[in-house]
Amino acid sequence: MYENGAFDFYVKTGEKERLIKGVQRAIKSIEMERENLAIRSRFMTGKIENPEAFNAIVTQDQTMSSIFQYVEAIAVSSQPVLITGESGVGKELIANAIHTLSNRKGPLLTVNVAGLDDSVFSDTLFGHSKGAFTGADGARKGMVEHAGHGTLFLDEIGDLSISSQVKLLRLLQEGEYFPIGSDLPKRINARIVVATHQDLEFCKAEGTMRKDLYYRLCGHHVHIPPLRERKDDIELLLHHFLKQAATEFGKTNRQFQNNCRCSWQTIIFPAMYVNLKEWFTTQSACIRTRRCRWMLSKKRLINRKQVFNLSAKLNMAVSLFRKSHYPA
Repeated sequence: MYENGAFDFYVKTGEKERLIKGVQRAIKSIEMERENLAIRSRFMTGKIENPEAFNAIVTQDQTMSSIFQYVEAIAVSSQPVLITGESGVGKELIANAIHTLSNRKGPLLTVNVAGLDDSVFSDTLFGHSKGAFTGADGARKGMVEHAGHGTLFLDEIGDLSISSQVKLLRLLQEGEYFPIGSDLPKRINARIVVATHQDLEFCKAEGTMRKDLYYRLCGHHVHIPPLRERKDDIELLLHHFLKQAATEFGKTNRQFQNNCRCSWQTIIFPAMYVNLKEWFTTQSACIRTRRCRWMLSKKRLINRKQVFNLSAKLNMAVSLFRKSHYPA
């Protein structure tokens, strides 16, 4: 019987909940089988079928290409996705790509859950009914309901409190939630995508991450490597940001001089800990000072000696930026 496609069987019963659970298990089993087939076929062909979904991610790295293939394979699944990686690697861009490739009818909504206490987390995600607490003059829909049949992206999930993790786990396992002040559950239709810069394995060992939630989230795991592990992307990204800066200031697009390329080793690598775009913005602010404006307008080109003089100033600016944004 099972060999012919049946997943379960029931003696005549009126247990509605048991029947629903059986149907859900069958759907999940079919989804898993389709995902495995999709992953195998994409990695065997080595092609990205929808490259336009990743246009916002500037890269030529082979590891990123493999990640894109994996994202394509799991995008249509209804299962949650965990995206990990250091700050600034592009986790939200991957979440956008997952939503685009999923062809879901609803919107992509983003919620940063870092710093939200349990009550604010519940109200933000699940909403509340009229009279649920002082000041609740009317019912309010939560982000889960607003997402509809779209995607709900929860950023910085590693900072979520244990009590809020329990509610998120129920949402993922049972597919239902209770608005604050309501005894009637609501069903979730949105796909959940979460992201964090933290090491969840370490958080689990430390007791700040529930094990059952961790394993529930790890069904589909996308880890984005930091830029220092894909250094071939540096020049590509710098040209991309240079083009953006030229457009912003109404200038013709210029190319980096050869002597600037020689100095990248000293300018770029110490700042690999920060987001490259923020780093480039910091440098642009330095270049817009009076002395640098005069240098660029009068000289047109910066010679090698000036490059290294500018490098020292830029590295100092980057050092201050790193200390203020990433304190030890």
